[in-house]
Amino acid sequence: MEDSMSGRLPRRAFLTRALAAPSALVVGFDPDRRSWVMNGSAARPLERLPRLAGKLSFDEAALDAVTLDNGNIVHRKPRAVLQPTSVEDVVAMVRYANQHGLHIAMRGQGHSVYGQSQAEAGIVVDSSTLGGVVKIGEDFVDAQAGATWEAVTRATLEKGLTPGVMPDTMSLSVGGGVSVGTWGHTSHRFGGLVDMVTELDVVSGEGRLTTCSADREPELFEMVLAGLGQCGLIVRARIGLIPAPDQVVRQNLLYDDLDRFYADQQRLVEDGRFEHLEGRFIKDSAGRWRPRIEVGSFSASSDAELTKRQDGLRFTSREATVHLPYWKYLTTKSFVPIPTEQPERDEMRVSRRNPSVVTWLPWSRGQSFIQEHVLNGAATVGDTWVFASSVMDTARFTRPLFKMPSERLAVSAWLFRSAPVDEPRLFEELLTSGAELIDEMRAAGGKRYAPYGLVREQSEWQEHYGPEVWSRFVKAKRQFDPNNVLTPGPGIFTSPPDLSE
Repeated sequence: MEDSMSGRLPRRAFLTRALAAPSALVVGFDPDRRSWVMNGSAARPLERLPRLAGKLSFDEAALDAVTLDNGNIVHRKPRAVLQPTSVEDVVAMVRYANQHGLHIAMRGQGHSVYGQSQAEAGIVVDSSTLGGVVKIGEDFVDAQAGATWEAVTRATLEKGLTPGVMPDTMSLSVGGGVSVGTWGHTSHRFGGLVDMVTELDVVSGEGRLTTCSADREPELFEMVLAGLGQCGLIVRARIGLIPAPDQVVRQNLLYDDLDRFYADQQRLVEDGRFEHLEGRFIKDSAGRWRPRIEVGSFSASSDAELTKRQDGLRFTSREATVHLPYWKYLTTKSFVPIPTEQPERDEMRVSRRNPSVVTWLPWSRGQSFIQEHVLNGAATVGDTWVFASSVMDTARFTRPLFKMPSERLAVSAWLFRSAPVDEPRLFEELLTSGAELIDEMRAAGGKRYAPYGLVREQSEWQEHYGPEVWSRFVKAKRQFDPNNVLTPGPGIFTSPPDLSE
């Protein structure tokens, strides 16, 4: 196996065609031939599989299922899928992978776009079978990696509590959300979801199970939060909780002027008068993008109070208020064009390719960038369904691997883009314009958001993290995953995937 942190692990031939036979039973691994061995075919020494309480699958259906993510762009097939029923299963399989130089990655709901949770010719851990909400304390919840945010919040609301930051899609897994960082409509107050995490149970690349926090193994803790699975696989997270509101009052403020749209967002971020805040653009009947700010209050008792909080804002008009119970607020998205039911989501995944792009721009360059490179550029190419652009206080994002621009305020450019699988030319146009947008973002001092991190060269990751954080990350990788077996998909310490494949 390569010892270099920057080199790709060699491709390996694991299974023979006979493995597809229903009667085939894999019993171990031949380290010399780099292949799995079936019962009755071992004529030479082999490394037997560890005892597992869960299921290790080798059939094509199981392998194909974990090559599909929200992007439907990169398809790197593993040679085995583990469905663990205990943390010990994960520990045992990571140790086995480390011993034999096999790539191993954990997959939640496959929400990433560019194959980040895939492990070509390796092992994928399906975290959905580790989905327990373990404990709820006075101000925290312990949840296993495969628990969905819907399950977590249902449980905490019974105690009148909620995580301060939630993803837009409640079906996402806890492990996935913590691994990528995650931001939401309350992030202008609380930062990223990872800023709410106080403790983790992590399986390192050598198969060591460690509980870590700011006070215990702090370097591992910081290099796993938003760490894309490079230094450890998360099996449990402790997330801080706050009192949950009973209801949310939400309203859209409409703008005709881009300067006022961003200036009002700046004011709202700085004074914090609304708990919910999001900027976005909606196409009008003529196909023009129109800006709007969605504001929401968790404490306003009436429409009049919500209106009073809008004093000093320079919007053109506003839509009617919407009153929602807090649970309905969490599960009702006002614009995200992603089906909420699993069958519809799966159908969308196989029928379309979605080269979406999310970037953060420094405040001083954000508005001009949006005007020139998005409204007059990328958003005019093909089928861009959604374009969101929120202002954020970067000081709220304290985890070193959740990278934000260096200025105090940042502006997001969030483009949800899609092409039918039978329109390859449109897909290539979207992919090309996305790559051009990323190049312009880098030149402007911007940063990627990891699940939509369109990366073509490993050097882009070094640039993304900057020299100080990159040095820490490399050191941590060598310490916690010295054989470089964990989570190859993002291409941080291996080569990024070829998106033209």
